[in-house]
Amino acid sequence: MKFKIIPQFIFAIGFILTANEVQACHALEVQDYTLTVVGNTVQVNASSTSPTCGCDEYWLDIEIRCVNEPFDGAPFDPTQYLALNTYPYFQSAQMLKPDCIVQAYPMTAIPFTSLCPGTDYQVRVRENNNGNGGPWSSALTFTVPGTSPTLDCDVTASSTNICVGDCADIEAVITGGCGLAASYDWSNLTAGPPASCTYSICLYDTFGDGWNGGSVSVVVNGVTVHSNITVATGSGPACFDFTVSSGQSITVNYSAGSWSSENYYVIYGGPGGTGTQVQSTPQGQTPPASNSITNNCGGTDLGSPSQTVCPTTTTTYD
Repeated sequence: MKFKIIPQFIFAIGFILTANEVQACHALEVQDYTLTVVGNTVQVNASSTSPTCGCDEYWLDIEIRCVNEPFDGAPFDPTQYLALNTYPYFQSAQMLKPDCIVQAYPMTAIPFTSLCPGTDYQVRVRENNNGNGGPWSSALTFTVPGTSPTLDCDVTASSTNICVGDCADIEAVITGGCGLAASYDWSNLTAGPPASCTYSICLYDTFGDGWNGGSVSVVVNGVTVHSNITVATGSGPACFDFTVSSGQSITVNYSAGSWSSENYYVIYGGPGGTGTQVQSTPQGQTPPASNSITNNCGGTDLGSPSQTVCPTTTTTYD
């Protein structure tokens, strides 16, 4: 009897240990993870694997982000179920898993109302067993149907004219889209010592008999560069060149003669009436007594600066 009792006792202990190992509960990597676009939602499905069961509730932690936007997992509290259901953090409904089998989690539907049309998203999930978070899955991607909304950007600078040793902060404010955080890089900013450009003003007469005593004077940044120029005879154009630096003002003062409504003029961004038309007065009307504009010429490429720009030469930012 003594030798028979000992093997049975050892067998009982071995059975209990084996049973405890089979029924171990811990969060593992999910299987059968899929994303499916259905109607106005994306459905998230995954299953818990067979090596884990018991130990109260199981659920899925789900994080969704725009493609190329990093995951962070910030609000997931591994010690409690929060029923998260707001972009970018979601959780499935809870389930019990008494048996160590492959068991599907309740499907989680993420509505498109919180997402941007025409945008690519990535989603990752993990198993959570009663406050024990498992490893995150690889991300799956999907595209929200529709057309991506327009983004608008307004760029401002703390100062547009700065001297050697000074700095200017530039800021971009992005609006529109779906209200998601937008990323951007600085590029194509120009700077340099104020550039000099040759502009021209061309005078015309619609009747073809000159300006009949009318004339204009051209003032650049407070300095008169042409005084009492006119169309002596004919229709014109009579063109006159002058030099300006970037950001300087150009003022044209008109003095009327007879038949002043026949007079008009055009300012060009190049010499001799060439280049872009910068300013003009309407035909058939007497030109205004004074007309001022600020020119914008020249500059060199800054490349891709940071948000604070500190030049080593006198610069003008546009």
